[in-house]
Parts: sequence; structure tokens; C-alpha cells
Amino acid sequence: MAHTHTSSLVHPLRCLGAALLAGLMSLSGGAHAANEAADEAANDIEAAPEFKPQLWLDSGFWSHHTKPNASKPYREHNAGLGVEWHFRPTWQVNAGHYRNSLDEPSNYLQLGWMPLSWSPANHLKFEFGGSVGVVNGYPGIADKGYFPSLVPVATAEWRRVGINLVYIPSIGRIHGAYAAQLKFRMF
Repeated sequence: MAHTHTSSLVHPLRCLGAALLAGLMSLSGGAHAANEAADEAANDIEAAPEFKPQLWLDSGFWSHHTKPNASKPYREHNAGLGVEWHFRPTWQVNAGHYRNSLDEPSNYLQLGWMPLSWSPANHLKFEFGGSVGVVNGYPGIADKGYFPSLVPVATAEWRRVGINLVYIPSIGRIHGAYAAQLKFRMF
């Protein structure tokens, strides 16, 4: 059965609706029908699977920039290594090191929130959200020091492998990019 994080909102709303319906029906003398409506809503609710924290090992990035760099071509294979620690069903911390598109070393530390999830098949999951944090290593931005970042993220996971897709907006003279990152679940 497909599990979604959005269902965590739908189920309480269905329960509230069933409770309101049951209350209205009992006021109008339909206690038996009210009990049936409440039982039906309760049967529709599945227990959410128990969440277990996860550790993922991430590759560097493969990127494609929205515009070419006038002075020197962008490096579009951004070798590196990172980790993701999923500590709640929709929350994670990401950290890593990579060679950025300007051929400089970069580090990142991000807090990710993935509130939308869709599981069309067993072991296959798509998540959508965003990430906020800091990145460094870009000439012309904070003298290669850390600066804030906010990026949209989409993820596809199947069993112990996955891919993160990120859009990085243009900042100063650095053009935006679409980036892909492979990941492997350690536990």
C-alpha cells in the first residue's frame, strides 16, 4: 500500500469529519448510523510504519548550468562526498565536501525538510521539499567563505539507492544550475 506523509494530515481530518458526523447523527437520533460512520473512518486509518533514522552516503554532484560562464567553462562533474542523516520522517541534516563548478573546494551543511512524499510502489518513494543552510568556496561570494543557501529539492529512493535533484539559483556572477546527486543508504 502506498504511504504518503500528506496522509498524516488526511487521516486526522477524516477522523474529525467522522466525529462531527457521528455527533450530528446522534443528536438527530441516528446513533446506530453514527457508530457505523465512526467505525468506518477508524478502519480506514492504517498505523503509520515505525520510523527508523537513516544514514545515507552521498556522491558529489553532476550539474548543468542555466547559462555558460563567459570566462571559463563550468566544471559540471563536481566530485565529492557527503552524508544525510534522516532523524525524523520529513527532516534531515546534510553535510559534505565537493569540488564546485568554479573548480574550488566547497563544503555544505544543510537542514532539509521534505513534507511531500509519494510512494507509488513498494520500496519506491518520491519526496519534495527544500533545504536551508550554508555553503562555502565560491570566489566572489563572501570571499569564498560561508554564505546562506535555500534550494528546492526532489528525491527518488528505491530500497537502498536514491538520487537527489536540486535547483541552485543564480547568485551574483555565478549562474544557476540543476544538479543531481546519487546516494546510498547505509542503514
